[in-house]
Amino acid sequence: MAKVTPSADGTESFRRSVEWIRDAVLRDEDLVLGLASLREMGPPAEYAVAQALEIREIEILRCSWEFVEVLAESEGVMLGPIFDEVMGEELCQRVRFALLGS
Repeated sequence: MAKVTPSADGTESFRRSVEWIRDAVLRDEDLVLGLASLREMGPPAEYAVAQALEIREIEILRCSWEFVEVLAESEGVMLGPIFDEVMGEELCQRVRFALLGS
């Protein structure tokens, strides 16, 4: 069995997780950005947002994002810079808004 050597600062596994999230976002980009647009509509779109959050791809992305954030926090890893580097700051903010709201 191969031994896994962690990176010096312990962030490599978090980077891979963020890359997976980025790839999933790009695969379902229209869906994710559509959800962000619905959120921008405010209260009139609350029902549509709630329904969109139940779409399997969105649920997986949202849970993955939240899980990686909680795990990174428990490890003392600053995840924001990794998200910004891997996804780009603008896309990262848009996806975070789509998945998690304000």
